[in-house]
Amino acid sequence: MDRPEPGGPHAIPRRHAPIEQLVRQGSFRGFPALSGKNSPFKRQLSLRLNDLPSTLQRKTDFQTKNPDS
Repeated sequence: MDRPEPGGPHAIPRRHAPIEQLVRQGSFRGFPALSGKNSPFKRQLSLRLNDLPSTLQRKTDFQTKNPDS
C-alpha cells in the first residue's frame, strides 16, 4: 500500500537548519536584555485587555446587575 506524500503531492521539499545552527540558536543569552522597552515581543503590551470594548461592556453589565459589589 502506497503512503501519501507528507504535505501533499504538490509540496516542495525544503532544507532544514543544520544541528550546529540549532545549538547556537538555543544558547542565545540576549533574552534578558530584550525585556522591557527594547523587546521585539510587544504583543502583550498592545493587547490592553482592560480597554477592550467587550471587557468594558462586561464590567458595566456586572456593575449594573450587582451595585453592591
